[in-house]
Amino acid sequence: MSSLDVTLLNEATPKRLSAGGWLLFNLRVGGLTFGMGAMTPIFERALVQETRSLTAQEFQETLTLAQVLPGPSLVSLVMYLGQRQFGTLFGLFGVVCLCLPGALWATAENALITLAVTALAGLLYARRILGPMALIAASGLSFALLSFALQHV
Repeated sequence: MSSLDVTLLNEATPKRLSAGGWLLFNLRVGGLTFGMGAMTPIFERALVQETRSLTAQEFQETLTLAQVLPGPSLVSLVMYLGQRQFGTLFGLFGVVCLCLPGALWATAENALITLAVTALAGLLYARRILGPMALIAASGLSFALLSFALQHV
């Protein structure tokens, strides 16, 4: 019986997010998903069920408000929730943490595509200037880069 009581007590005690935990949570969600549809249930589960920072009704009201405001609704949701729980500065940092992984991924992907196109252009130039042996030597690298880039677009 006592183990049952401890289990119920542990389930009844919410795990509150600290300010650093809020930023790490946003960074993790931003790195795992892209788009509003995939992120909203993650926020709802974390804030309503796990940490009990909000009731289900408060979360729905906050989400409705975020969808009415101009701009991406998830950004508005993160800003409002961060400001409500930890202050304006952590609301802004939460938005940065949410958007940073996607921005870094897009930048890296763009650089990779640019590298692959440059390698392909160099391959065509080498074939024209140096002949077929340069084409054979450079084709493996450039086609590998191009195929890798196209797989990740």
